[in-house]
Amino acid sequence: MDWILTAALAASVTGLNQDIGARTGDLDAMLETHVVRVLVPYSRTLYFNDRGKQRGLTADTLRDFEIFLNKKYGKKGQPISVVALPTTRDRLLSG
Repeated sequence: MDWILTAALAASVTGLNQDIGARTGDLDAMLETHVVRVLVPYSRTLYFNDRGKQRGLTADTLRDFEIFLNKKYGKKGQPISVVALPTTRDRLLSG
């Protein structure tokens, strides 16, 4: 249920309207779907959008993490995507 609220908040911040229902599972489940979702706090230094481009310390770290996952677990033709879901700080742990 918190993922639905988080998705709605992320859509309001980023302008993206995606239906991303709740998912459960560990890394194996995420690798099967080829999508790793990460909640990030929206701030001027950690994560922000600049003319449609993700910027900040967290955005840079997530790009490096995506490269690592694709080198270690990726298959040709099916890359693993790390998706940042911006949210407020009070919803990070509950989400």
